[in-house]
Amino acid sequence: MDALELLLNRHSNPRLIEPAPAGEQLETIFKAGLRAPDHAALTPWEFIVFGGEQREKLGDILAAATEAKGASYETVEKARLAPLRAPLVITVVAKVKPHDKVPPLEQEISAGCALMAMQMAALALGYNGIWRTGWFAFDRHVHQALGLDEQDQIVGFLYLGTAQVEVRKLPERDPAQFVRYFGS
Repeated sequence: MDALELLLNRHSNPRLIEPAPAGEQLETIFKAGLRAPDHAALTPWEFIVFGGEQREKLGDILAAATEAKGASYETVEKARLAPLRAPLVITVVAKVKPHDKVPPLEQEISAGCALMAMQMAALALGYNGIWRTGWFAFDRHVHQALGLDEQDQIVGFLYLGTAQVEVRKLPERDPAQFVRYFGS
């Protein structure tokens, strides 16, 4: 797939089935993530992979966090089933490191760029996915259950698999609506 075509036509797909990328293809996806912009070569990221039955363990973590918030049984069960919406879920974490010239926000953005690069690589390989965040990404219970340090931040959950259905094409957007030339 042509790089510009990929960038200009990128879209998420929440309806994912088997197969998910594996083996060399999954390795390629990780390599794409490792090419994200990385000021001072800090490599401020970690990719936590949940495939197969491991998705159920992630679901248990999300359900426990939901239950701790006092949510209804139905809401807790919905959280438990969330990781089963795709055959593979990769939690992308910003592993923030102290640095005089690279603030935490820049490191979190770098991890976000890694996530997007991974999603784009999956699309280029014929898969699809969706980047999800929500309050789970900021929940201390979830962070602790995943073994994250206090300064770490989940930037997203990348759900990957094969598109079950084609999603509608996003409408064309006029860049002029979003671009401002300073001094004009």
